[in-house]
Amino acid sequence: MFVLEVLNITERMVNLGFYQNESELLKLIDPIIPMLDGSNDFHSKEEEEGFNRIMAENAEINTLVNKNNRKRQIFKRDKNIRYKSSEDNANIVLIKRKIIDILHRFMDIQDDIRLTTFLIEFYKSDNEMIHNPVESAKELHFLHRVLSGNYDPEEDQEIKHSCDEKIINWMRTSFLNKNLDMLFQSKQKDLICILLDIILYQDSKMVNSAFTLLTKYFT
Repeated sequence: MFVLEVLNITERMVNLGFYQNESELLKLIDPIIPMLDGSNDFHSKEEEEGFNRIMAENAEINTLVNKNNRKRQIFKRDKNIRYKSSEDNANIVLIKRKIIDILHRFMDIQDDIRLTTFLIEFYKSDNEMIHNPVESAKELHFLHRVLSGNYDPEEDQEIKHSCDEKIINWMRTSFLNKNLDMLFQSKQKDLICILLDIILYQDSKMVNSAFTLLTKYFT
């Protein structure tokens, strides 16, 4: 359970604000994503020992000059057994649940960072309008008409387009930094596929959490 305790500490550090920006968050998720990938899991100690034995034998074959027709062995495993709930994989499921919980928090922090950046751009524009009333008169007049319900789509089309472009630029600025795009770049792992794989597990709590995370990303 050492890994689970480390993840608990990581989650508390995230919640307490030890990681302040997206760059730090990206560095933090790099080591935990592989643990979420179920294709790396062993459902029992015997399976792991069998895998290690075959890997050792294959490594020995690679070092031989005269292999004497010895062929590399392929480790055969039941790919579906990891999805079933059992005592053997109970700790693995707990670890995966915790990782998904941490990723939920990462997504929340990402949204907070982007919203803060957007509001900063809004504040800068608002100050500029206040300190340059002559240049901003047309835009201020348009906003007043919109708020008062006197907006004319045809007459105000040009200024509306200008305001739309300004808001779009605020959005672009808020998305400029690296973001948690659900892709684990360093290992070429697609986190979306990993979460879809998690949905196949016979653990309703983990499945619901993974599905919610996918929904949050795509909405």
